[in-house]
Amino acid sequence: MNTRERFHAVMNFQPFDRLPLLEWAGWWTSTTDRWHAEGLPADITDRYAICQHFGLDVYKQDWFGVCGPDCPQPTSHGSGIIDSKEDYERVLPHLYPAHPVDVERWQEWAEEQRQGDVVLWFTVDGFFWFARRLLGIEKHLFAFYDQPELMHQINSDLADWILLVIEQ
Repeated sequence: MNTRERFHAVMNFQPFDRLPLLEWAGWWTSTTDRWHAEGLPADITDRYAICQHFGLDVYKQDWFGVCGPDCPQPTSHGSGIIDSKEDYERVLPHLYPAHPVDVERWQEWAEEQRQGDVVLWFTVDGFFWFARRLLGIEKHLFAFYDQPELMHQINSDLADWILLVIEQ
């Protein structure tokens, strides 16, 4: 079985030759540096090439970021970038990129998937995580009660953007 057939068999509860072997998180630079020192060929540096070298199934992931490159950043871990609906409206121009999908990359990847060599998947921020990033950990939890309209607006905007990602 190739990677794609194996994935479909497992997901559809059909017979398969083996469970998928994958590393979805990648490796630390210190790990790959050590592997190169221990004999991994120097020209194998890409995470997917490393998967192929070790005989793993290749699962290619694309992460579509909700925040643009010029989006304000929190001042510390767990703090947010907004406190109110007015703040949200202020950062709105920096959120929800209009063209998040690299269409050329996905066309190339789609050909690999058609050949059975890879499984493709993408990730977007979810409704809990994204609002938490905007508001900060504590303010986010209180916002469900204190600012339900803001929470609804954030999640509604995020839902619209996720649908845009899927359509692209």
